[in-house]
Amino acid sequence: MKIEVDSAASLVTTCSRCTFDDRQLSDIRAILEGQVDWQRVLALAEKNHVLPLVFESLTGDLADLVPDAVLQQLATMRRFLRFRAELFCDELVRLIGLFESSGISVLHYKGPISSEALYGNRYRRTYFDLDFLVRRDDLDEVCRLLVNERYQCGEDLGSREQDLFQREQKEYAFVSGLICIEPHWSLTARRYPFPIDYDGLWKRAVVHDFGNTKLLTFAPLDMLMILSVVGAKGQWKRLQMVTDVAQFYRSMDGALAQEALDYSRTLGCERILLVAAHLARTLLEAPIPKAILARIEEDRPVVEKISRRVIRQLLLINPTTPVRGDTPSRFSSLLFLMRERPRDRLSYIVRTTTTPTGIHLKRFPLPRWAYPAYRLIVPLHDYMLVPLVHSVRDRIRPGRP
Repeated sequence: MKIEVDSAASLVTTCSRCTFDDRQLSDIRAILEGQVDWQRVLALAEKNHVLPLVFESLTGDLADLVPDAVLQQLATMRRFLRFRAELFCDELVRLIGLFESSGISVLHYKGPISSEALYGNRYRRTYFDLDFLVRRDDLDEVCRLLVNERYQCGEDLGSREQDLFQREQKEYAFVSGLICIEPHWSLTARRYPFPIDYDGLWKRAVVHDFGNTKLLTFAPLDMLMILSVVGAKGQWKRLQMVTDVAQFYRSMDGALAQEALDYSRTLGCERILLVAAHLARTLLEAPIPKAILARIEEDRPVVEKISRRVIRQLLLINPTTPVRGDTPSRFSSLLFLMRERPRDRLSYIVRTTTTPTGIHLKRFPLPRWAYPAYRLIVPLHDYMLVPLVHSVRDRIRPGRP
């Protein structure tokens, strides 16, 4: 599949290959010898969370082809991201000690551990939070420990609403200054479910050496599934989601490919796996195993349709969004297309339009016996009340004819 892009988008994607070899250097040099819209390059790099990769690719042997002002701006932005990353790494190590002293184990992913494991450097990947999976039995204690450390939870719910929130959603967000911590008790929320064997995730977990600290993270097969699903759930809105997948494939044992296909089929996310691999190959020249390429070829019309749509959105500075905002609680035709089984598509339609979020629980608090009413309240609120309010506001907004 050929995608026509301008020089700025081509430069950002080429820098994001993260191979740092002679081929990448030659391709970048060829782009730099032409006309480049540098403000668009900077905007795309920041929007797609790949600025560290762009900075590293354009310094050194290629610096003479980049305007000094651009290099200075890149360096300034890179210093800030590195400073933030150092804060996150220090806090990660501190919290691990805190959890371990309380007898709590967590499974880490994304953030600095993915930067080290996938990119070989904890500063090459941009991250703005720390994500980890906790056992449901440990969730309340983890939340208590974070509150004791002066973190504030973004969901201010009573105990009754929290019980339903934990059944319907997948994570909390705790914030303290620049640091955001997201403990997950599930990898996917009710609206986009997968039959994940969580006991199996813990049994297959592997140890990652993070400096002087040992962290638990997901086994390779699970990590590939999670990277693919995380990108799909996020509708591949950032190139970083694709670079994560591409970096995994660059070091992947090819013998894992058929097992990955079989595993994805049991989870109902084979097309998600194929789209992730296709994007990684198309945009970043990732070395995808032959078994996965063969399956992509069999599902090519749909995979290419999804990929084209994703790439168009990735390489726009201000991609179009629905009038009422594009959030996980809104129906997305892209998410719908990425599920290959009819029953999963139907489940997505029903669940994404009936699953309450923290907003619904705050606005419409119900006793426990009335929880089923949320299945009616949510669609009425999201698809009737909210559009009506927006319509009225637009009509009475000052300055409108």
